[in-house]
Amino acid sequence: MPILEKLVVSDFRNIALQEIEFSPNVNCISGNNGEGKTNLLESIYITSMGKSFRTSKDQEMILFGEEFGRVKVNAQKDYYDTSVELILSKDSKKSAKVDGVKIKKSSQLLENIYIVIFSPEDLRIVKDEPEKRRKFIDRELCQLRPKYYEDLSNYKKVLLQRNAYLKEYEVDPAILDLWDMQL
Repeated sequence: MPILEKLVVSDFRNIALQEIEFSPNVNCISGNNGEGKTNLLESIYITSMGKSFRTSKDQEMILFGEEFGRVKVNAQKDYYDTSVELILSKDSKKSAKVDGVKIKKSSQLLENIYIVIFSPEDLRIVKDEPEKRRKFIDRELCQLRPKYYEDLSNYKKVLLQRNAYLKEYEVDPAILDLWDMQL
């Protein structure tokens, strides 16, 4: 299991620049309301998943008035050092590097740093509809098995196409069978 060693955050949410070295044991983040505790957790999370657990808009994570935000984590994984760096841009382009090498798909982040986040908003997992529970489980499984992320992505695409086809005026059962087989 990876052990987080260091975090460098710049121009992310309300954090202009922060560098933290973590203990290999237990770490506590404390502070007053609005000081950025959740922002720190979010910055670590995006290095694992490539996206936020709070927003779907990368621009919202960049410090107001800045063009870029940057998060870099160093960790020890299976007895060797690894690093993950994400750069967010106001023009909606996000770039990521693992061990200094630029990656093409965010799914390549999934097996580097494992994060399970449980926030107050996640109480809806228990209280609300089953879809919230499925999303939570899917999110965690994607980290453990990147192939699951790929399969889930393909499944969602096929489901959208199949559902769009069902809304057409005439539906050919043979074509519908093809969609069903893919599902």
